[in-house]
Amino acid sequence: MRNLQIVPFNYNHAVRAGEILLNLRANSGVPDGAQRVVVINDIKLFSQADIEIDIDGFVTSDTAARKLFEATKSCCPLSFSFYDINTPCHEAFGYLPLQ
Repeated sequence: MRNLQIVPFNYNHAVRAGEILLNLRANSGVPDGAQRVVVINDIKLFSQADIEIDIDGFVTSDTAARKLFEATKSCCPLSFSFYDINTPCHEAFGYLPLQ
């Protein structure tokens, strides 16, 4: 936990979240149940991860967030990778060739 840093949600994050949501809705990429007036939390987190230079991965236990990530990535370039902690490491990263 000492390596954890809280990143406040700032204006530049809100602008990027709006761009992502606009592109998702234009491309019908918002999954069922996510059509709301407010920007859903996953998109807010995606916008922060995309804006912040030091963030190169999004780690979550929310398997359903992958659908939204894939839809977002198909219409907006994102600068980070998605990692689901429910996916075994060998499936996500492959095996190391140790000899």
